Amino acid sequence: MTPADKLNLCGILVSGAGSTVAMAGVFFQMNGYFAIKWRDIPAQLWTVFAKMRSGGVAGALSQLNVDARLGETKKEDRGKSLFGFYCVLFGFLLQMLGSGLLFWALFGSNGSVACKAVG
Repeated sequence: MTPADKLNLCGILVSGAGSTVAMAGVFFQMNGYFAIKWRDIPAQLWTVFAKMRSGGVAGALSQLNVDARLGETKKEDRGKSLFGFYCVLFGFLLQMLGSGLLFWALFGSNGSVACKAVG
């Protein structure tokens, strides 16, 4: 594995970790809107898409309004929301770092095809 390949792998892993952390952060930020547990989100997404397929956008919005009314009974935990905000920021920072590693692999590796084509 060449140094450029290692940088590419690191960039992909760091960017993927950043995306994952940011997605978790968004979930934490939305804690006052969800009446469901995190593990139920895929099933809920499937339900909304099924409603959209059978009833169009109006059907999906109807399902989402039901979900929103169920979520009103749950109060927002502002500390959890702030934690989610910090997770989103940290996730974006990881994505930027991963992007930097990918650029370094592309343009900073001596002897790579990209550097020969650019230089």
